[in-house]
Amino acid sequence: MKVDIRDHGSPWRKLLTIEVPPDELESAFQSVVEEFRSRVALPGFRKGHVPRNVLELQFGHSMEHEVLERVVKRSYESAVREQKLTPISYPTIEKIEFTRGKPLTYEAQVEIRPHVAPKDYFGLELPSREIAVSEEDLNRALGDLRERSAEWVAVDREAGDKDAVLVDYVRLNAKGKPIRKTEQKDALVELGASGLLEEFRKNLVGTKAGDHRTFDVT
Repeated sequence: MKVDIRDHGSPWRKLLTIEVPPDELESAFQSVVEEFRSRVALPGFRKGHVPRNVLELQFGHSMEHEVLERVVKRSYESAVREQKLTPISYPTIEKIEFTRGKPLTYEAQVEIRPHVAPKDYFGLELPSREIAVSEEDLNRALGDLRERSAEWVAVDREAGDKDAVLVDYVRLNAKGKPIRKTEQKDALVELGASGLLEEFRKNLVGTKAGDHRTFDVT
């Protein structure tokens, strides 16, 4: 395989001209023929025993397409390894010239990772910036940390507006009958949560274990 490489508009955009010899094409074609032969059934022939010329007559275009796809993919990947390139994009394949018995040639455009050599960075001065942390900031951070590390503890008293309660609930229809598949067991309700519906907060604050409440939610 022959590979010619040159810059294409910029040092990190390369144009590869690749030439694949006829014997590689023929080897790929033979592999494709065997694959078609193993899965194709034609009248008058046993499966797996269709002659190559018959296969080419029936499926020549499809077989050539499969050969091109495989050979281009394999040769491009080999060329990239050979040239030690680091592509950062899929290649654009153009100008494919393919004739049975002759070399396959095509062009591949690809972008590679640019090499950046840092320079003139010694001796740079950057202004430092002091960040003042107030007592209020510190207290807020400590409060957040306490909230995240806190554990719920069961208490024997009425629920306050900063407590959480475990509730079993079910939705009722207009006639006061339970609605199927709306029952929930041991749902945790934080009474101080900002997103809690006011109806829940108003009706659950002041409750104790074992209490029952029925209320409307809009």
